[in-house]
Amino acid sequence: MPTLPFVLLLVYFRAVDTYDRHFFDAGGTGLYNLLRGCFAVYLFFAICAPGFVLLGAVARPALFAAPPAGRLAAAFFCGAALWHGVLLVLGFLDLYIYPVAAALAVAAVALAAGTLRSTLAELGGEAAALWRDVRTPLGAGRAVFAAGVAAAALLLFTVKGLYPAGGHDYYNHYHGYYEAVIRTHGLWP
Repeated sequence: MPTLPFVLLLVYFRAVDTYDRHFFDAGGTGLYNLLRGCFAVYLFFAICAPGFVLLGAVARPALFAAPPAGRLAAAFFCGAALWHGVLLVLGFLDLYIYPVAAALAVAAVALAAGTLRSTLAELGGEAAALWRDVRTPLGAGRAVFAAGVAAAALLLFTVKGLYPAGGHDYYNHYHGYYEAVIRTHGLWP
C-alpha cells in the first residue's frame, strides 16, 4: 500500500476543501467522490494495520491459521478498538488538530503496507479460484452470491459512506457537539 498517494489525497482534501467551501456548488463532485472512495480504502487499511500488529503479537499462530477474510475482519475490529483508545486519549489532551491526525494517518498507512499485502494476495487467490470454479453449478452459485454481496456492499458504501446523513437526528443530537469538538480540538464538555 503506497503511502505517497495517500499523502497526495490528504494534500488535495486540505487544499480544495470541497466539503466546507464547495459542498453546494453544482458539478465538480465526481472527482471529489472518487477520491473519497480511495480515501475510504486507505482508511480501512489504516484501521486494520494496528489490529494486525496486535493480533500478530498476541495470537500469531492462530491468526495465520484463519482464512484471509477472517484475518481481515479480526484485524479491522481489533484495530478499531485500538484507535478508539488512542483517539479518546488524544481528545482529552485536546490534540484533535490536523498535524496530529495527518501524522497518525500516514504512519498507519505506512504500517499497513507491510501487514496487509500477503492477506490481500491470498484474497485475490481465493477470488481467482472462485472465478475458475464458475463452470460448476455450485461454483456459479457462489459467484452469483459473491457478486450480490459485492454489489450490496458498494451500494451501502455509496448511500451511507459518500453522502452525509443530513436527517433531523444528526442535527438535533450530534452536529452541535461535533462543531464544539472541532472548535476546541478536544472532547471536554
